[in-house]
Amino acid sequence: MNAELFIQAVKAGNFDEAKKEMSTLSDKKLSDTLFLLAYDDSNICSYAFALFLLSKNNSIASHRLAMLIPHMGIMYLPCAYSAAAYHAREIFEMSRSADPTDDGGILFLCIYPERTIRRDEAIEVAQEILKYDPNDHWALRVMEESPGWVEDPLVPARNDREQLEQYIVAGKFTQAKELLSAVSTRELHAMLLYLGCEERNLCAYAFTWYLMQEKEQAELHYLAYRIVTLAYARNMNGCDAAGLFHLKRAMALEPENEKYIEHFLMLHTPPLGRTLLISDDEAEMVAKQALKKHQCSVFGQKVLEKLGRE
Repeated sequence: MNAELFIQAVKAGNFDEAKKEMSTLSDKKLSDTLFLLAYDDSNICSYAFALFLLSKNNSIASHRLAMLIPHMGIMYLPCAYSAAAYHAREIFEMSRSADPTDDGGILFLCIYPERTIRRDEAIEVAQEILKYDPNDHWALRVMEESPGWVEDPLVPARNDREQLEQYIVAGKFTQAKELLSAVSTRELHAMLLYLGCEERNLCAYAFTWYLMQEKEQAELHYLAYRIVTLAYARNMNGCDAAGLFHLKRAMALEPENEKYIEHFLMLHTPPLGRTLLISDDEAEMVAKQALKKHQCSVFGQKVLEKLGRE
């Protein structure tokens, strides 16, 4: 029963409630449940919730849970393996002192034809692992097979902006963060929207969450809302629920921002059609608050007209 309540909360985008419900689940039950939600139901909320947990606790366990979903559950999305590689790299770095033989899954990712991990990086990781375990299967396999790998040639970046985009697409978020000063906030958001909406690139969404690990920001939640609702809806379920989670967080962080309120009301109002995730009572409350602050709130007026509660 607790697993059912947990799944319902995740699928509705109620991540705080889901976090409470998961306390009764074993680690295996938690990972199996989120994996199946992604694999069987093609639900983006599984990965969104894993990233939510990661934002609360940047740990090896959180990265392992998050890595499983793009790696095995939604691997058909563009750059899903790159998102998995981001988590694998974090696990590898965080494990160096406690378990230097833990490659985080980096070497396993090398077996796929869509090779996210390039030869130089794979060899470097394999050599590091072999220092501590000369018989490690995956490290030995990489050292044996890597000379025969066929790789697309690297296209040198012409400037820091191009290099930043290349790092994001490759799942090298730590390196990408070091180049953020090369672009304005507006340029960065435009880049991530393009990668997400035009290329359906999963790394655009994952990197937006990565930026919020340091500081949660309303505008980043709004960006994540736009990416998840516009980019993946053709392939994934749960995009409205994940997007609504981000929009509500943006509204909570900046309750006076009219943009977030109008988008919230828009989800309850034609022409986009009404989402069942927002109750009539909740929509009415937000609409009245919007009209109290901004008498010209178009969607506030439409919501009340539709509900007959002017």
